[in-house]
Amino acid sequence: MSGESEMDDLRHRVEALEAEMERVREQAGSAHTLAALADRDAAEVRAVGRANNQLLTALRDTQREQGEGLAALQRAVETMAQAIGGLATGQAALQEGQRAILAELRALRRSTTED
Repeated sequence: MSGESEMDDLRHRVEALEAEMERVREQAGSAHTLAALADRDAAEVRAVGRANNQLLTALRDTQREQGEGLAALQRAVETMAQAIGGLATGQAALQEGQRAILAELRALRRSTTED
């Protein structure tokens, strides 16, 4: 091979390497951009996960509070039911007493009208 031919070959090879390096730089830039986008997406997923955890914690706390409130209401209703039961028993005793008094009054009236 002659000197000029070797220089042309070397020139072509250098040009090919330079073109290849340009493609490599572009691919590296694209890879860097993709990595940055993936990192941002991962950060967003983590943020959504944290928000979901906070939401579930708040829902759990609310459910617990509501459960405690319902239990308190149930106890209050049971207490009122017992009180109403006591009132009903007392009312029945009063009615029985009123019947006895009425029977006594009728008996007295009969005995006074017979005399």
